[in-house]
Amino acid sequence: MADGHVGYRDGPKGRSHYYTIPITRPDGTRGQEQRRGFKSERAARAAMRKRLVELESGVATVTCNQTVAEYLAFWLGQIKRDVSQSTLAKYERTLRGALVPVLGAQRLSKLTPFLIDAAYNQALARGASANQVRSAHTLFKAALSRAVDWDLLPRNPCASAKPPRKDRSLEAEDARVRALTDEEASRLLAALDGPGWPLISPWAPASAAARCWASAGATWTSRRRRSPYGRRWSRPPWPEAA
Repeated sequence: MADGHVGYRDGPKGRSHYYTIPITRPDGTRGQEQRRGFKSERAARAAMRKRLVELESGVATVTCNQTVAEYLAFWLGQIKRDVSQSTLAKYERTLRGALVPVLGAQRLSKLTPFLIDAAYNQALARGASANQVRSAHTLFKAALSRAVDWDLLPRNPCASAKPPRKDRSLEAEDARVRALTDEEASRLLAALDGPGWPLISPWAPASAAARCWASAGATWTSRRRRSPYGRRWSRPPWPEAA
């Protein structure tokens, strides 16, 4: 197991202790991890031993000093056993498309809600849609929640960040259906009730009318009561054999 170093600093609020340990980054390069703010040397050594055991056992191989891009790569590797390959690929595309280009170089330990909100605005300016940014926010929040569980962060800065509002314009465009006017409904019913239609399909008028009424947002009962003919639809007679 690699050794670490425990030290202290004197500041305006008194003496605080820290530890420094060597680490290996996900890309194979070596560096150091340092955590501060311990009230005693004993507490700093206990935290350092715990961290060294985690690194040795593989529980955590990324640190708070890593970049967001490096941490997200590590997090995706951790969750791949819990999701399908297609879902994992979708997560990676979402993060790389909307978040990593604008926030990937930022240090994990330096993240704040302000920086995350600014990154969302930059992603929108770069051409990402509001829904893409919202999806990236959901994944990023889950990833940082695990960072808190692993003691890499004291809190989740993404929990206080505000993603853009959901863009419902496309949904509204798809869902926009114009209801038939009374005149159009009358013409439709007259055409369906005309001669020759049983030769096509005995159920064609009823199914066509039902589809039309459903697309117009009316129920069968409400539209039936407004029928120009004032009667219910019934199964038409079968055509006589020639």
